[in-house]
Formats: sequence, structure tokens, C-alpha cells
Amino acid sequence: MSGDRINFSSNQDISQRDQKVLVALLFLTICLLGGLYVSHQALNEEVSRQLDLQRSSNSQPYEATVLDKKLDRFLMESKANWAGLFSSFENTKTSNITLLGIEPQLTEQQVRFSGLAKDQEALNLYLTRLEATPALKQVELQRYRNTTLSPNGLEFFAVAKWSIYE
Repeated sequence: MSGDRINFSSNQDISQRDQKVLVALLFLTICLLGGLYVSHQALNEEVSRQLDLQRSSNSQPYEATVLDKKLDRFLMESKANWAGLFSSFENTKTSNITLLGIEPQLTEQQVRFSGLAKDQEALNLYLTRLEATPALKQVELQRYRNTTLSPNGLEFFAVAKWSIYE
């Protein structure tokens, strides 16, 4: 039996190594739990801050239809037949006229418009046809000038009153 010896010293080394591993795992677990706790606290603070922001924004409710109401009021106060007004500009023009801009002036109940005309005759015809539409009256040429920027050689600016509807 002398050849069958048990070495108890190596078991002690294994036991010490296992203890070191367990201490390291315990330290790692404590660090992870600490990090989890800190993250949880930060998340709770952020949720609380978001709820405070939501409550403060709910105390002053945003009305999504404010712009719609302003636009409706503008359209009612202007008493203009907008569909007829813009159709008048488009339907009376010919290939000799190019519109560049249409700018309604609410306070004066008039519309300013600009464009290009092939020549004086085409411009006069267009203005006469606009005056004959039910949507516009008092069509007046403000100014015009020759231009080389377009095949249509006259640049013009005019103004007209729009017809009020009830």
C-alpha cells in the first residue's frame, strides 16, 4: 500500500483556487447588480422627467385646428370666390400669356398679378377677358415693359378687385 498515496496538499491548492474564483464571481455579481441599480435609478428619473414634461404640455393643450380655424376665418372674411378667381386667371389666358404670380391682398379685396405677354395686343385681350369674368372687376394694368427674358416680349403687372359673394 505504500504506492497508493493520497496527496492532500493538491486538494488545498484546488480549494484555494475555487475560493478565488468564487470571490471574483461574487465581486463581478456585485458590480453588475450595482450597475443595474444605477441604470434603474437613471431610467426612473428619466421616466419621471418625461411625465413632468407631458403633464406640463397637457396643462396647455395644443389645438391642432388653430391653423384650420385661421384659414377658414380668412376665407370667410375675404368673401372671395377663390375657385372662381383662380379659374378666371387660368381659363382666360391663351398661349400668348404666361402668368408669373398671383397675390391676393385681403385688406384691399384685390389681387395683384404679373406675367409675360407676346405683345400689346395679346395683353389687352387678356385684360379685357379678365374684366368680363364674374370673379373680377376693375382690372387695371399697372405697368409693363419690354423684356428679352422670354419669347413673350412684354412683362406686365396688373391689379383687379375681386367680386364679393354672399
